[in-house]
Amino acid sequence: MNEPDKQGKPLAGQTILVTRARAGSEIYGQKLKALGASVLDFPVLELCEPEDWQSFDKHFSDQAHFDWFVFASANAVDATVERLKQIGRFEILEKSRIAAIGAATAAKLAEHGLSTCFQPSSFVAESLVAELPAAFPLADKTVFWPRTDIGREVIVDGLAAQGARVYHAVVYKTVVPREAKEKALVIASRLQAGEVQFLTMASAQSVRNFAQIMKDHNLPELLARTQIAVIGPITAREAERQFGRVDIEARVHSLDGLTEAILTALKFPNHKN
Repeated sequence: MNEPDKQGKPLAGQTILVTRARAGSEIYGQKLKALGASVLDFPVLELCEPEDWQSFDKHFSDQAHFDWFVFASANAVDATVERLKQIGRFEILEKSRIAAIGAATAAKLAEHGLSTCFQPSSFVAESLVAELPAAFPLADKTVFWPRTDIGREVIVDGLAAQGARVYHAVVYKTVVPREAKEKALVIASRLQAGEVQFLTMASAQSVRNFAQIMKDHNLPELLARTQIAVIGPITAREAERQFGRVDIEARVHSLDGLTEAILTALKFPNHKN
């Protein structure tokens, strides 16, 4: 592995493969470049609107009210806010309590002028399900969860078990980008040549999509010379299943936490993002 430059560019000499959706990869890539990294952009996710909004809109009649909204991603915030404004029901968010998983989700809510009433201690759905009912009893409370089409059922099942009436609808879909398969040969060549030091994965779906795109390759062999860095335990579990191993797992389940974990692996534990 190339030696990092300790003079303000701790990722100098490191090539990092970023697999986030294009909408989020640019900002993350810029942060990595500012630390000296060479960034290989390979979006394995593309976000798009649901085929229709009927299943979402039906929950927001003029008489509708929800005690809580639960947001698990910044993408869900943007999609929900945009749609509620389109149908003239944005005020329902302003009148409800809001729970957000992750600092980036809470920050996105703030951009829209919305306050977060609750954040779990860890940026995973399991923590929200365990901690929200302890802070705010949910028996007979109505909860709306704007979700992706591939989300797990942890939030629905967990909050319902606490007595909440949980409603949900898809606000964005996740698909494999059309151009990903065309670029896959180039990416595979770089990986096989040992030219990529770190592969970053920010969601379990990213792992699944990467594996699907690279299905013609032996993944453990393809990634043998690259460290696999993941954002959290759910992503780690899927990476173990698809790739056979995980080398780095962020202690703080955010992109900044993922960067910090990579820096720690390079023996820069005190570096601040």
